[in-house]
Amino acid sequence: MSATFDPTLANARDILRFDVGDTAVATAIWPDALYDAQIARYPDDLREAELAIVEGLLVLFAQKPDAFKAAGQIEVTWKERIAAWQALRDRLRAELGLIPSTNLRESRAATVRVRYTF
Repeated sequence: MSATFDPTLANARDILRFDVGDTAVATAIWPDALYDAQIARYPDDLREAELAIVEGLLVLFAQKPDAFKAAGQIEVTWKERIAAWQALRDRLRAELGLIPSTNLRESRAATVRVRYTF
């Protein structure tokens, strides 16, 4: 897996990595190729690419334990990071006009801007 980050935020990938907090290249969550693919998938609005990345992060971390501690090691938790990503997701959805809803029917009706490209 290849990951790079330029703190001058010289390109869209670096901006997205910074926004989601995936800047430590040695332990990057997603490879550069995934960021580049999402940018290409949503070329008109970087926020849509960012939303797709954040939603992917939430799905990925929902499959992991909330905390981990090996014998004699420090405990690692992801709750704060997940809460930050949820807040970012909600802000992006609001900015893009995608209204979050707890009602599944309303959510499906509100999320009509889905665009699939293969």
